[in-house]
Amino acid sequence: MPATLRLLAAKAAASAPQSSPDITDLELSFDSFMEAGPKEADQAPPPPKRPRRPASAAALVADLCLERALGRTGRRLLRRGGPSVVVLRVPGSAWVDAIERAVRALAPPGSTIVTATSRRSGSLSDEAAGRTIAKGVLVVGIAPMPDWLGPTLVAAADLQVRVDLPDPSVIDEAIRRWCRRRAGADLALDDLTGLDLPDYDAALRPGSTPQDCVARLRRAARLRSPGHARPDVPLLTALSGCDAARDWALEITAEIERARITAARPELESCMFYGPPGTGKTLIAHALSRTAGIPMVATSVAEWFSGSPGYLDSVIKQYVDFFGRLSAIASVSSAGFALGFIDECDAIPDRSSMSDRSSSWWTTLVTGLLLEIDRLRRLHPNVLLVGATNHLARLDPALLRPGRFDRHIEIGPPDEEGRAGILRTHLGPDLHEADLLRVARLCPQATGAALAGCVRAARRRARAGGRDLELQDLLAEIVPADPRSPDEVREVALHEAGHAVLALKLGLRVEHVTVQPGQVEAGHTRIALPNVLPDRAALEAQVVAMLAGRAADAILGRGGPNAGAVADLREATRLVAAIHASFGLGDTLAHRAPHEEAELLLRLDPKLTAVVEADLRRLMTRAVALVREHEHSIRTVAGALVARRTLVGMDLTEIIARSEAHAHARAGDQRQRPDPT
Repeated sequence: MPATLRLLAAKAAASAPQSSPDITDLELSFDSFMEAGPKEADQAPPPPKRPRRPASAAALVADLCLERALGRTGRRLLRRGGPSVVVLRVPGSAWVDAIERAVRALAPPGSTIVTATSRRSGSLSDEAAGRTIAKGVLVVGIAPMPDWLGPTLVAAADLQVRVDLPDPSVIDEAIRRWCRRRAGADLALDDLTGLDLPDYDAALRPGSTPQDCVARLRRAARLRSPGHARPDVPLLTALSGCDAARDWALEITAEIERARITAARPELESCMFYGPPGTGKTLIAHALSRTAGIPMVATSVAEWFSGSPGYLDSVIKQYVDFFGRLSAIASVSSAGFALGFIDECDAIPDRSSMSDRSSSWWTTLVTGLLLEIDRLRRLHPNVLLVGATNHLARLDPALLRPGRFDRHIEIGPPDEEGRAGILRTHLGPDLHEADLLRVARLCPQATGAALAGCVRAARRRARAGGRDLELQDLLAEIVPADPRSPDEVREVALHEAGHAVLALKLGLRVEHVTVQPGQVEAGHTRIALPNVLPDRAALEAQVVAMLAGRAADAILGRGGPNAGAVADLREATRLVAAIHASFGLGDTLAHRAPHEEAELLLRLDPKLTAVVEADLRRLMTRAVALVREHEHSIRTVAGALVARRTLVGMDLTEIIARSEAHAHARAGDQRQRPDPT
């Protein structure tokens, strides 16, 4: 009998009551001791305990993703421990803590785990990494980007594993374990696009049914990736007013389809859209995503700051998470591709234009962004990168070079046909018999966003009146009632007609002229400048067209020149100053300033000011003479503007031709009339 059991038996005999049976002679072996127990236990073993629910849904999802990424070999390596180094690349910073807990559950005690959520937070020096590895224990590094862990640790890795975002099968299993029953609904990759680890905590709540969890996931995915699979986003073929950008996007869609069919490496160009606000830059990116059938991950510079405390490392963490999520989605996407969209790129400053005070902060941020773009383009050729900015000239040239953003496409306000197409897209089946080209002529400066707003407002107007949408509802929004008096409108019409008629007579092309008031201007004339490099005569012709409005005010207006020509004088002054100080077309060849800033020199150089003033007066004299010569045409065009509000180039040509023919006919009649004397 073992000594321990004998001692226990002796103690039991000493403490037992006298009526108890003698147990000092009890013989027990270890096996018989372990087998002792109620006979009923052999016949009916207790039911197994149900597995405990994980601490959180995010922890469960992280466990499943790590298990899949490691495979059997990786899990065996972690459990065995020993002098091994493993590097885990996770989808984003939000995953680091959850994966660390999952690794600690697998790894033996005494293992060292190194984590990094940003470039500055976790990098080890070579010396520190060497000492850590030399301890002979398991070392595991976890970060969204392996190089954040330090070069020595990464170089020493026996195993590098990428933990991908969960696909539908992983989330289906997570829901089954969390709710202890299957979802009963087929999850698709679109239902998970754009989701991060905290989203699974928010969707898989205690006490929820699988159906509730799936519904929350789908709702979150729609909000996280607003452009993907949204029925209200048009296809590329339905877009109007952005031909160059649409054609490029259709070429990219065709390239994606060819790569899918042939399994060849895709040749995708990244692109930067630029132009005024509201022209459809974001819409084209969404339409590309929908037409190509690829998930889209969108971000903006404002989000990088609003989603962080604003410190340098936290802002960098935001865009690193964006690129990490984008590459992870492209890896697991059934579409095989992904689109990343960066809005408000003009908020990323040009490093060469920054002051010394802000340069050190912004240079680190911009340089890090450039490196992330380089890494994405190099490692993930199936990711399409699109940016948008209102001001291309403000961007850092390094951001725009080939290999980062290969193409730069301007998206300006739509032309007449484009505006009509945009109206038709937003109207749908409503007003199907209306002539939208005539409507489009009434709003020559309207952007796509403004036209969409007009359609929404027209529908509200119709609903408030208890009727179906009518053309008058749309016209009331596009051409609201003019608060000016008829005399004021007539003065504006004469001014703009002076611009338009003289521009045509000087060989320039007029796109449109309108007396419709804008935010600041009372009316405007859009003149298309020639594409060829202009000489001095061509530049001076442009200046004469700019001064023609003031000349018409002086000759044909009621009160002579007025303060309404401020913008014309400013642009004319800038162009004449550029002739002398920028283009080398004056008396000197020296380039003293960019042509956009040439007028600033007038504050510092009295001689240049005198030269520019003399040229402006000479050209103003020419403009006055031309207004007198074409007075009849100017008055005729002004009358048409009062009646129709807006005229396009073709309308102007026809009106002027009829006016001149009428004037010639009257002059002929007067010559043929006999002298009464």
